[in-house]
Amino acid sequence: MVENQGKGGFDGKVSQRFFYLICCVLFSIFTFGIGFPFAYVILLKGKYKHTLYDGRRLTFDGAGLQLIGLFFKWFGLFIITCYFYIFFIPKDFMKWKTKHIKVNGLPILNYDTFNANAVGMLFVLGFWNILTS
Repeated sequence: MVENQGKGGFDGKVSQRFFYLICCVLFSIFTFGIGFPFAYVILLKGKYKHTLYDGRRLTFDGAGLQLIGLFFKWFGLFIITCYFYIFFIPKDFMKWKTKHIKVNGLPILNYDTFNANAVGMLFVLGFWNILTS
């Protein structure tokens, strides 16, 4: 179903987004960081629920337990590789997010096709943050 005459954008309210952010930060603080993955997933679900891409609504179907499992995996590989794996964590995290974003219930793309190298991705994300701040 096409909404908003086929245009994209964010149709939520800033106050909703701010409320989600404050609640998730407080939840993470009160759980001493253990609840962070769940809070982050709630933020992503709220963000993508109000986002249109080419007139189609995006959804996010990831779960906090999946993210906790990835955190443990990344921490183990980080220790085993003597901190070298830190360069690959952003890429794996982006793959996980991309895998769980859907457009009208269908995947945007095959998550295995995300093949940027870790250093290039960090550079692009840093450059993007400079441009958008």
